[in-house]
This record gives sequence, C-alpha cells and structure tokens, in this order.
Amino acid sequence: QSANDENSGGGGGGNGGVGGVGGNTWNSNLPRGGFGGSAYPANAGQVVLGGGGGAGARNNSSGIASTGGNGGGVVLIRAGLVTGNGAITADGGTGVQPANDGGGGGGGGGSVSVLSAGGGLAGLTVNARGADGTNADVAGSPHGPGGGGGGGVVILSEPPTAAPSVAGGINGTTNQGGTQIV
Repeated sequence: QSANDENSGGGGGGNGGVGGVGGNTWNSNLPRGGFGGSAYPANAGQVVLGGGGGAGARNNSSGIASTGGNGGGVVLIRAGLVTGNGAITADGGTGVQPANDGGGGGGGGGSVSVLSAGGGLAGLTVNARGADGTNADVAGSPHGPGGGGGGGVVILSEPPTAAPSVAGGINGTTNQGGTQIV
C-alpha cells in the first residue's frame, strides 16, 4: 500500500525476556506489528540496558504520541557488606498513548547486579520489570496496540527475603465496536 494509514503497534523492548509483538494493522487487520526485542543472555560480568519499545505506526497523532517506552537502566553494586533495607528499581517505561493510531511498545526491564562479599541482602527489594504496551484508540476503531516489554535481569550474590520481580509487561489493547480486544 502507498498510504500510511495501517497503524500497526510497535514491538516491546527485550532484555532478560523477549518483548511482545505489536498489534495488527487497522484497516486490513494484517499481522504487521513490530517485532519484540530479543532476550539477552546476561551473566554477572555482562549486563545490558532494557531495550526501548518500538513506535506504533501513525498518521493522525501529532507530537510524541505512539512512541515506545524507555528501556530500564542498569544498576551495578559491588560491596564488602550490605546492611539495612532498601529498594532498587530498573523497570521499563510505558510509551505515550496515541489518539487514533498504533500504540507504542513497552520498554524492556533493565538489569540489576548486587554482589556483596559479606552478604546482607535479606532486606533488599529488587524490580526490573517490563512495561505494558500502550493501548490504541480505545474509543473508536481497532488500531494496533503496543507489545509488552520483556522482563529484565537480576543478579544477586545471595537471595533477599522478597523475591525479585522480572515480570514482562502485558500487550496493550484496542476496541472493536465497543468490545475490548487484545
């Protein structure tokens, strides 16, 4: 097609987990959404930022609408001893909601590595979650929603009391005739 009016969704960013695929095109309902980011095989000596979500295709929105979410950051801590309670978050970000176009993919979760020679990680809470894909034209016709961001990576020298979360984000949704579809 020569017209830019299909408005498929952007794929979600990857890291520890694979990002979700962007939603189908608007008018023709073809599976042309952006691919999700790949999983990265991290280890204690090599981690990466979470991948940014892909932009949804657009022809009606202005400004930054339909953009994908930011990928999560990297936190590296090497210490002799860790004490007390604390939280570290390296979550991916959600994209900007479009008005009448394809939704952007959610950012992939980042990476957190905390290595302590003397232990003490029991009071640590760690999250490196993927963000949800943005919804697309929830009040009107079914444009492609964004794919969810893949979960991040957490590497710790010992387990904390609360299990770390590296959950992936969920895919965005859209509507067809007033009925929500995924």
